[in-house]
Amino acid sequence: MQETHGQSPPSHSTLISADLYSSGFHRSH
Repeated sequence: MQETHGQSPPSHSTLISADLYSSGFHRSH
């Protein structure tokens, strides 16, 4: 159960990071 819980956070973090990066890049441009 720990493996699933440990793999879930990273996946979500990456998605948020990508969204923020895309939003920031688009806004800066």
